Formats: sequence, C-alpha cells, structure tokens
Amino acid sequence: MRPEEKEKLFCYTDLSSREEICAGNIGYWLITYTAGLHGIDDNDSIIITRRAADDSSIPQFTSPVEVGFIQVTTVGNVNLLI
Repeated sequence: MRPEEKEKLFCYTDLSSREEICAGNIGYWLITYTAGLHGIDDNDSIIITRRAADDSSIPQFTSPVEVGFIQVTTVGNVNLLI
C-alpha cells in the first residue's frame, strides 16, 4: 500500500512550525490531526499532553495574544468539547 493510500485509511498527525524549533524559545506550532476514513469513535477523544517538568506556558483558550493560547478547529460535522 502506498503512503498516500494509508493516509486516507488511517489517522495521522503533522507538526509544523513557523520557525525553527529551539529549546528555550517561544514558538508557534500547528498540530494537524487527520482521523482517516473511519474517523473517531463516538465518545472517543484526542489528548495532547505536555511534560510536567518543563518551563512551557500553561495552555489557555481565551486570549490569542497571550502566551500559551490554544485554538481547536475542525472541518468535520462534529461537536468539539475542549
């Protein structure tokens, strides 16, 4: 099976950054999760974690201009619980 065929069937994640990722720097990352042909089962979830013993900011969902802002979107016909 070719890689592009697998991507249609199975879930996969892509991580991209506007700049080179360097320890100690503030950065912007885009995580794209593609569910694949069969999607995500009802009542399932996607969990993104961070290491507790680090100096990264605490994730927040209210202020796009502040550090640690997280935005979640979908192109699917689903309800998101964030």
